Amino acid sequence: MLVPPSSDKASLGRTNLVATKDIPAGEEIFIQYPVSGEDIWLFPAARRQEALLLAKHFRCKCEACTNPVNYDALFAQLAEHAQVLQVQGQKMPRDSLAYQSTKAYGGTARIHMAQEYIAILRRAGFCDEQLSEAYLMLALLHEEQKEWAQAVDATTGGLKVEEHFFDKGVEWEKLGFVREKCLKKLMGGYS
Repeated sequence: MLVPPSSDKASLGRTNLVATKDIPAGEEIFIQYPVSGEDIWLFPAARRQEALLLAKHFRCKCEACTNPVNYDALFAQLAEHAQVLQVQGQKMPRDSLAYQSTKAYGGTARIHMAQEYIAILRRAGFCDEQLSEAYLMLALLHEEQKEWAQAVDATTGGLKVEEHFFDKGVEWEKLGFVREKCLKKLMGGYS
């Protein structure tokens, strides 16, 4: 039985999954649950559980929800880094200390913040489009600093995520374009 997201009727613990590629038995499936347009994965576990129960009529039993001591701190770090880097359109208040410190150090500070963001995403288990977008952002930041080799390395990381998890998905073309441009710069082409 399928239940629309806005329905008040419970789905009796069933869900339908439409996959774009074969999923081997026992392989983990990662699903994000949009609730009212908010990124509930950034919420503390108790609030995330409440939002999922109200909107989707189920209680999540993933590692992040059942072990909030380890994951709530990671998610708080992700939210902070996402704001500073203006990920997903989030804007950091210009008078905040974090914004001022990254602005004062320019591209180098933003590169460091993007590298930390990628490391936190990996620790939290987010090997999805957020991770490939973070690699693209890192590549573009290196490109701004004319650090061609580092930009190529960042695109390689993003392309691996795209190929492994999405079979050349959302950011594949953008990453490939930046990679090609930076490789040409690295080899003396493109002016």
